[in-house]
Amino acid sequence: MPEQYTTGVRELDELLGGLQPHTMLLIAGHPGAGKTTLAAHICYSNSLNGEKCLYITFYEDKEKLYRNMSAIGLDLRSIEEKGFLHFIKLPVASTDEILNAIMSLITRDQYDVVVLDSLNPVLEMTQQQEASRAILLNFFYQLTSLIKGVLVTVAEIPLGKSDLDLGAVEFVVDAIIYLKHRVEHGLLSRIMEVRKVRGAPLTFVEAPFLIIEGEGVKVYVPPKPARVLSGKERELKTTIELITEMLGELRKGDILHVSYPPHGRSPIVIAPLIDLAVSNDARVLFVSFTYAPDELRELFISICKNYFELEPETTIRVLNKQFYLVSYNPAAYSLTHLNSLLVELIKDLNPDIVVLHGGEELSTFARDPGEFWALFKNFLIWLKNSGKLVIVYSARVRSFCTKMTDSLSDAVARLHYRYVNGEPKFVFHIWMRGSNPRVLELTEKDFDKYSHQARKLSDLVRLKTTSG
Repeated sequence: MPEQYTTGVRELDELLGGLQPHTMLLIAGHPGAGKTTLAAHICYSNSLNGEKCLYITFYEDKEKLYRNMSAIGLDLRSIEEKGFLHFIKLPVASTDEILNAIMSLITRDQYDVVVLDSLNPVLEMTQQQEASRAILLNFFYQLTSLIKGVLVTVAEIPLGKSDLDLGAVEFVVDAIIYLKHRVEHGLLSRIMEVRKVRGAPLTFVEAPFLIIEGEGVKVYVPPKPARVLSGKERELKTTIELITEMLGELRKGDILHVSYPPHGRSPIVIAPLIDLAVSNDARVLFVSFTYAPDELRELFISICKNYFELEPETTIRVLNKQFYLVSYNPAAYSLTHLNSLLVELIKDLNPDIVVLHGGEELSTFARDPGEFWALFKNFLIWLKNSGKLVIVYSARVRSFCTKMTDSLSDAVARLHYRYVNGEPKFVFHIWMRGSNPRVLELTEKDFDKYSHQARKLSDLVRLKTTSG
């Protein structure tokens, strides 16, 4: 007997603290929430570890279930043929007949995992019978002691209701998972709520999840930092002194918000990022919500040519070595799903600098502004605590969104334009943590100084790309 069993989802195992032997797990939710899929996922995952599973159902058709599960990567037929899965469909009968049939199946052979899909026929027959409920309670106590591993029970919550009356059965259950789904701007959003885990503290109760073709169930657990910590890493270097003069001394763990008018999105705002990346040998994750990766590459090639006089081949080598370019359309994801994808990506890549480009797009698709800003703040704090330099680029489309992002940042640079003889002049309104706000207008003298130092950066880039 293993020390603990698995749900087949690492993140869910961590939330539940693992599934110990003789555990009863309840999966509840509305029709279509994914209850049967999760139960089958648990059964299949333990079977792959050599554990024997009994799947008891009252409603599911075997061929239909096997076909649907095969589409998401759960080959139930294969584990059945190997002797690790026994599928039984019971008729709906009286309570005594159902309980006797279940007990007979379990005592006939030794099973590590038993799935009972679902509890509803039994619960419906005992709703108004206290004596029957006592019998049912005693039955599940016996059942969990007979099963070597885990008893997985499924219960369907009727449409229009937000809860299920489990009565005394809830006291027997060791862990309860509620599966919920809702529609966010036309997209299905799935949420897993862990309501009870016996013997484990619940530090996080909600997590978005997906049912993915070929992969099964995937749970995303957004981090929940309890405290805001200061950046613990060293200060970041720049080769171009004008950038330090503009932005101050940035550190890993800082959040920089760079904003610009929607009609004047100058590529000059990207130039400091290239300096920071090259001067610090930093790995950069550049996430855009407006441009595709190939458009971003063309943008970087153009900026490096115009501001640093770098050949496209040299820029491409820098991009391939230090930048990971990715784009998401916020309209194609629910808010929680997109947040989870970003967290997973950052964990996998472990970049030094995280760039969110087109930040104004994010809040546009939020169903609840309060929920969005709570999620966004939590995301930024997690990045801050992880020692990442975070740069948010956004157009000032909505004053409220710009001010909220400014308030979450350690440094703010707002690009404005002043027109002289019809020619735009760059004017930055700058604020840095611990300093007073100031205005910096770039003059011809500044650009001459910048051009001289840009050549130093260009030489550094060429040196690193040729030696690497």
